[in-house]
Amino acid sequence: HIPAFVQAGAVIPLAPVVQTTADLPGGPLEVQVYAGASGSFVLVEDDGETTDYERGRFRGIRFEWNDELKELSWSMDGFILAPGSHAFREVFATVVDSNGVRHSDVYPLGVTGSIEMSDNQRW
Repeated sequence: HIPAFVQAGAVIPLAPVVQTTADLPGGPLEVQVYAGASGSFVLVEDDGETTDYERGRFRGIRFEWNDELKELSWSMDGFILAPGSHAFREVFATVVDSNGVRHSDVYPLGVTGSIEMSDNQRW
């Protein structure tokens, strides 16, 4: 293990390991949250093949962690269908806090949604 110093409230999306972007999504998107403060991150997705992103053809997914509610929520904007077959369709949360690491179940990644990380999530 290598120690990592991460600011409380950090929201970090991690894609599955793939050989090329052509292999995306390759599985569900993992969103790591470092609890202790609220925070957010915007993930930008495009088709991975063209330069259409230069003309604004991409989608943004804003992930927000509410530390008080222990909830990860998201909302999409922009060109929702821009990523095409490369779009992430599923998401799960990994929350790191003073009690350890918790993983949520896998959820559909719709235009909006949320994952509540209650105390009964698996450790």
